[in-house]
Amino acid sequence: MLTAKREKFCQEMIKPKATQIQAYRAAFDARRMSRAAIDTEASKLMKDPEITRRIQELLKPVVEKIQLTLEQWVEDGLKLYRADPRKLFDQFGNPVPITELGNDEITLIEGFKFTEEYTKVKKASGEHEAVPTGYTQDYKMTSFKARHEYMGKVLKAVKGPAWKKPLELADDPATAQKQIEHAFAHGDLSTEELTALIRSRELQLKVKEHDEMKSRMVALETKLEQLLAQQKGK
Repeated sequence: MLTAKREKFCQEMIKPKATQIQAYRAAFDARRMSRAAIDTEASKLMKDPEITRRIQELLKPVVEKIQLTLEQWVEDGLKLYRADPRKLFDQFGNPVPITELGNDEITLIEGFKFTEEYTKVKKASGEHEAVPTGYTQDYKMTSFKARHEYMGKVLKAVKGPAWKKPLELADDPATAQKQIEHAFAHGDLSTEELTALIRSRELQLKVKEHDEMKSRMVALETKLEQLLAQQKGK
């Protein structure tokens, strides 16, 4: 049976963003204790089987509440698959406000940008004022190909992981090469994908730009050395 203070410590530990030190201070009189001493005592409590067992008991209903079943997860995936991109727009081709999209169509939105537009108008006093005259909504949507492959992998009709984020390469070719090697070593790239990536125009352009920049830097350094030598000669 836990004492009231130890129970209080456990209750504090399951709060969002709780720390051992905060929980200890809330449960015990730590006014004359240093931070290091509090940390030591709190760590001892967290190693106590009775304390850890009680914290697990308190967390159990919370964990059960947020857990998804496999059926729920697949059903959510089907919303993405069934979504119709045409329903993102009204009859005039204007984007439908996000708050009015259906449960299936909302899953298509990976990101959006809202830009308000202003026009300068001249007031009677002669001063200019920026007046909002409209706005632009940009949506980033998931492609049908990505959705089709995703559900194929979920249903094990297509081999490979259920979801794979496209590899984004750094601008620096050396860093990009390391990213490619790391992805291939961890099975995120197949041999065919690796070959295609290495031969891709994007990567070749990065390498070319890097080499050209390197050549320019060498030429500039040589010119600088020549100028410094001339100044010393004077």
